[in-house]
This record gives sequence, C-alpha cells and structure tokens, in this order.
Amino acid sequence: MGTRLERVNSFILQELGGIVARELEMPEGVLVTFTEVSVSPDLKEAKVRVSVLPFAKKMQVLDILQRRNRLIYKLIKEKMRTKFVPSLNFVLDDTEEKASLVDKIIEKVSK
Repeated sequence: MGTRLERVNSFILQELGGIVARELEMPEGVLVTFTEVSVSPDLKEAKVRVSVLPFAKKMQVLDILQRRNRLIYKLIKEKMRTKFVPSLNFVLDDTEEKASLVDKIIEKVSK
C-alpha cells in the first residue's frame, strides 16, 4: 500500500474517534473502537472496522453509525484536503468477540 493511502487511512481513523466522542450519542456504558480503515486506491470508498463492547450492543452501535453516516462524512470532508473523500462503510470487527469465545472454550476444556 502506498504512503498516501496509509496517511488517508490513519487520518480517517483518528478523525472517527474524535467525531464519535464529540458528535454522536452512544448508549451508556458502550465502548466503540475503530480498529481499521481501508481506503480504496481511488479514494472513493473506505471500509471501517468497528469493535463494540459489550458485544450485545454491537448492532445498536452499527445502526447509529449508519444513520449518522452523512454527518460523519461531512465532518471528515471539512478537514480532508483531497479531491475525493471516501464514502464510509461501517462493518463489525468481531475479533474480540471471537477471542473471548475461544478463551471460554479453552477454559471449559482445561477444567
């Protein structure tokens, strides 16, 4: 991956954290973490991986992000200095959930 794409990925990742903290209301007791941004080479689309704790609230958080996508896009567009600003596609990053499940299975087997 070129350094330009890496800089754009990093910039969007950093901005998303601030936007969620300042602009969006998340359910009480929910931790939202953006784990990865992957921008297409033409800068028109970005896949944003989202981790949510507790896991039970993941669909609720994903729904909030998708409903507020236009606002998030607008706020990122105001700060980006590129010809194109990628559209954001939020997807769940269930790595932590899978790791937790594996830990529980290992714990049961080792007893």
